[in-house]
Formats: sequence, C-alpha cells, structure tokens
Amino acid sequence: VKGVMELAGFRMQSANGDSLLSVPVLTLNVADVQPLAGRWHFDRLEIARPEIDAARLADGALNFQKIIPQRAKSPKAGEPDATRGDVKPAAPGTTAPDAAAPARTSTNEGATSAPVFTLDHAKIVGATLRFDDRAAKAPFHTELKDLVVEANNLSSAPAAVADIAVDFTTAAGEMASHRGTLSIAPLALSGRLAVGDLVVHRYAQYSAAAVPGGELRDRRAAGNSHHPTDAAPKYVHSLVPAETPVL
Repeated sequence: VKGVMELAGFRMQSANGDSLLSVPVLTLNVADVQPLAGRWHFDRLEIARPEIDAARLADGALNFQKIIPQRAKSPKAGEPDATRGDVKPAAPGTTAPDAAAPARTSTNEGATSAPVFTLDHAKIVGATLRFDDRAAKAPFHTELKDLVVEANNLSSAPAAVADIAVDFTTAAGEMASHRGTLSIAPLALSGRLAVGDLVVHRYAQYSAAAVPGGELRDRRAAGNSHHPTDAAPKYVHSLVPAETPVL
C-alpha cells in the first residue's frame, strides 16, 4: 500500500461531552505498507494546530484513561477462565476435569516476528496542551502553547534510535526546549532540557511533596538539565521557610 492519507476536523470527547482532542489537519504519507509481511513504513506525518485537553481527575486517573475499555481481570493461577470456555459442565455420571491442570498447547505453533513500524519524519506544529490537576491539594492549571515536536527516523525495531526536538511556551511566559534521542523498543529518552523564565512558585505544592519542609523561593528561574537514557532529569530548586510570602 502506498499513497497519502488525510484527516480533517477530527474531534474526541469524553462521555460527558468534555473536549479531549481536536485535530484540524493531519497528513500521513504511506511509503510501503505490507501488513502480511509485518512492514509498516511511513515517510512523513504532519499534524497542524492540534489541541489537547488533559486532566488528572479527583480519583488520580487521567481523563483519557476513562475512554479506554477496562479489561476483565485475569483468573488466578489454577483457576479456570470461563471467558475462554475453560469451564465446561461435566456430563451426567462423570467427573469434571481438574481445573488446575495445565492447558494443552499446540506443538505446531511457530514463532511470529512482531511487525515493524517506521516513520521517517514526524512534525507537530502549533499545538496547544491544556492540563488541569484536580487531584492536587490546590487546583492547578497550565497551558502549553506553540508546541512544536519534530522527530526523525522513528522505528519500533529493537534498539532503533530517533532524533527528537520539542519546543513550547506556557501561558505564564515560561519557555522550554528539548533536544535528544528517543527509542521505542525499549522505551528510553536521552538529551538536554533547557528552561527559561520558569515561574517556580507555581509548582510549590509539588515541590513540597518531594522536599518536605521546603518551598520554592525564586519568582523566575532558568537552567538546563542533561538526562541520559538510564537516568531521569534532575532539577535544583531554592528552598526557604514556608512563611515566605509569594506575590
């Protein structure tokens, strides 16, 4: 399969009608797709001006989780699974088979390699991400604007590494930029994150949870952090007594 796929005016809403995702324009160039061979090669994906409304609800779950069907709980070890037909009534005068007996497996099952998805270039421009934290001690809202994401050579092949760049500003005038690499199998991120004009006291409640007895002092800050694949980003904050006024 080759060609161009286009999507326009796509919208996603929650069960109560709240907006979750809006995509005015999406274009995907299909280079070579062979489903039976497990080959899914796309050469370009472009998404213009998408809007995402994410929220952490009062129960701690993300609003997007609510639209994902919940899977039935798997039976415990040794218990029959009625959803797969493991439980069958015994014929009159006979004894039911041992439910704990291991299931028989076919001996002619061959190993099948996982399909490989490859995307040469992806670009998201003019994106807006709004986030509400309704589970926090104090309600928190932020908005990322002019979000731009670019990635080259994305692939689900093992150990494949893609170049990725992310830039955005916030409604509070903060700026952030990331340059690095991304791998999908296994999932790992490496690179350098730079921030500017960070309004640090906006995140005081989160810092207090991480550093008991301290509070963010600086009105605005800037800096950068290098985070290799095997380590999470580390940030340094100024701490002062909680009674320090914040205007």
